Amino acid sequence: MSEAPMAVVDEQNVESGVSNVGSRLTGVGASLLHRTATRLEHRAADNPADAEHRGFLHSLFDTHFHDYVTPIVVRIFYKINIALFVLLWLAGIIMAFVASPGIGFAVLLLGWIPGLWYLISIRMTLEAVLALVRLAKDTRRIWQHEEYRELDS
Repeated sequence: MSEAPMAVVDEQNVESGVSNVGSRLTGVGASLLHRTATRLEHRAADNPADAEHRGFLHSLFDTHFHDYVTPIVVRIFYKINIALFVLLWLAGIIMAFVASPGIGFAVLLLGWIPGLWYLISIRMTLEAVLALVRLAKDTRRIWQHEEYRELDS
């Protein structure tokens, strides 16, 4: 008694596996292979670790918008804003001491407050943007999960 050939599908060869093996399978085997390949494609598209491994430029020029650039850009943007705050505060202290020692001490003691307020508002805005991106990712996963349920019935 001969056994039916088994098809092994991995994430690297999903497309070629579907075209090569899928043409030899019929009925239930082809349907199962198609569902597996579809799941692997969606997992690869939605895995944030894979998106980071693909790199910033790949994500930036992804015309299908499977990868989000926002989590990468937010980190860089926030670090730049922190550095800018520190540099501007130090420059303000130096300029204030050049103008007058009294103003210099005032800027040294109180000049960080407007900068901190600025950083807080930037942080809240960036968190809101990231929350929208995460909401979009989670919504896509839920939609795909419901799609899989329909395929299994």
